[in-house]
Amino acid sequence: MADDGMGAHSIAAHLNETKEDTWGAGGWKAKYWHRSYIRKLLTNKAAIGIFVPHRVQKVEGQRAKQRVPLEPIAHRFPAAVDRELFERVNARLSTTEARGKNANAPVRSIFAGVMKCRHCDGTVTRVNKGDHVYLVCSAAHAKAGTHPYESVPYDQAVRAFKHSLKLTLDTAPRGNDTGDIERKIDQLMVEVDAGEERVSELLELTIGDNSRAARQALQRAEQELEAVQEALRKATERLDTLTSTNVKKRLAAVEKAITAEPIDTEEANKALRGAVRNMIMRPQEGRLDILWHHAEEPQETLFMTSRFDWDANEIEEQEQEEQ
Repeated sequence: MADDGMGAHSIAAHLNETKEDTWGAGGWKAKYWHRSYIRKLLTNKAAIGIFVPHRVQKVEGQRAKQRVPLEPIAHRFPAAVDRELFERVNARLSTTEARGKNANAPVRSIFAGVMKCRHCDGTVTRVNKGDHVYLVCSAAHAKAGTHPYESVPYDQAVRAFKHSLKLTLDTAPRGNDTGDIERKIDQLMVEVDAGEERVSELLELTIGDNSRAARQALQRAEQELEAVQEALRKATERLDTLTSTNVKKRLAAVEKAITAEPIDTEEANKALRGAVRNMIMRPQEGRLDILWHHAEEPQETLFMTSRFDWDANEIEEQEQEEQ
């Protein structure tokens, strides 16, 4: 359902409506499905056979305990879903998901969830003003923004993006340069081994010499080991995202959806959210900045063949006239 474009809120509502039994037993069994739990299920790597063990530790000065993730163990379980499907859904979850009254509404913009304001990094929404439809910063539209009110005609934005799509995809990073991160993973694995050995030595020392200095040295070594283990976990996940084959499939899905005649807005948005972390439109510069899921830096694209015919104050003036 998530791969078909349904959000966590809609999936939870569907499971509740169809009386799907919740998981768990006794006090751990929920009365109904929650959006937050659906999101946990969709992001849990156990679905693709990866077990992430945790260690529970006390937090100094607090009553609550902290669960610290350790190094993931691959192939611990049989995979329940295809890895590509899992990564595709998780890529979309990293974009902005519709919530509240809009959670069940049909997708009206191919840029929904990925387009951000160049001034405040807030969500850019599709605003319908009679015969005219624009892309506008949500904060500015709600008169909550302190930056200039800018609008871009939605249809022109779609045409411009489609017009430059081939060049955009041809010059997009392919994710096949993984040498640096692979070397980083190798180094982190060496550091983890050294850290585990250091912790083991200090633990033996603490047993024989239960002094405050020995305990503090052990605590510092454990904290350093946890930091390296977390860095290794993130680097491993990043390597999965950069895998060349998966990147090419996501870019191909974008091309197929955007070049369809007519464009299916929901399918195009689904493909973009699977490949793009965020997009920032800069109409006055004739540029679109695209940050792909598999890239560290935005791709700058001169995607307008001519300057947009738009008035930044047009919607605001219309609203003032209506008031």
